[in-house]
Amino acid sequence: MSPKSICTMLATGSESQKVAAKVILQCAPFLKGIKVSSILNIEAGSCRELKEVLTNTDIKMKCLASRKGKCLVFLYRQESFRNHMKRADIRKFLKGFGYREFGEREVLAHLQSRVEAFSDENIGFPHEIGIFLDYPLADVKGYIENLGQNSLYAGYWKVYHDLEKAKATFTSYQEAREEAVREYLLGRTVVDIARQAQ
Repeated sequence: MSPKSICTMLATGSESQKVAAKVILQCAPFLKGIKVSSILNIEAGSCRELKEVLTNTDIKMKCLASRKGKCLVFLYRQESFRNHMKRADIRKFLKGFGYREFGEREVLAHLQSRVEAFSDENIGFPHEIGIFLDYPLADVKGYIENLGQNSLYAGYWKVYHDLEKAKATFTSYQEAREEAVREYLLGRTVVDIARQAQ
């Protein structure tokens, strides 16, 4: 996909079309069902358009923070996310950051409170968000323990363990992105692309 195609997607059309283009570009691996969730930073005034773009999909959204005219939105599919949060290793890790309940509503409310506390400059960024975004637990731990330094590689996340597996995942993410963009440019909607993953 050419840079010109990307610029055209983001610069033309209605606000709803611009939001759809951002979702395609930033969340394609999630839309395609490769990832459990994704995150999107959009203009606060575009949340209504985002809801419209996601109508008739199984995708849920949760605003984690809104500040300086921007909204950080967490996108997820309920069943996949609930199953992800059932993993014992993830629960054990998150307990170290004050998570006590692991129901969808409770765990997202706690994440939201931590992201908001960061936005209000009361705490450092809650890097455990990597777990919510389906990054490997070992890499999230490595990032936190190394303060973001000394990684083996940087792609969709910083890699600290199992470099070859991470590179293969990055390749699949890039392929999903290219496929989603190609489909979108051929006239398919976010709904069409997301339905393929169901």
